[in-house]
Amino acid sequence: MDEFIKVLWNDKASQRTKNRIREHGSIFKVHDVRGSVLCLGHRAAIRLEAQTRHASDGKGGREHWQGWLPLEEIEVEPAFSGSLTGRTFSVRQ
Repeated sequence: MDEFIKVLWNDKASQRTKNRIREHGSIFKVHDVRGSVLCLGHRAAIRLEAQTRHASDGKGGREHWQGWLPLEEIEVEPAFSGSLTGRTFSVRQ
């Protein structure tokens, strides 16, 4: 998947979900969506890669955060409008 989304937490969000969005920004690349993810208690979740901020890789470098967020705790909307083929974009605020 090469889809970019804007993620916001909703009123059901855990502190973990809020922290991930706060720490890594709201723009993510979608890697996977599953109906049951073991590490989240078999809840439906989306695997994301942060695009706006970088986390430490533990070796003095920086990398994009990747991880799962429960679908029931987030609101999702397209990150960009416009045509990918025409290369015109506008970031939604």
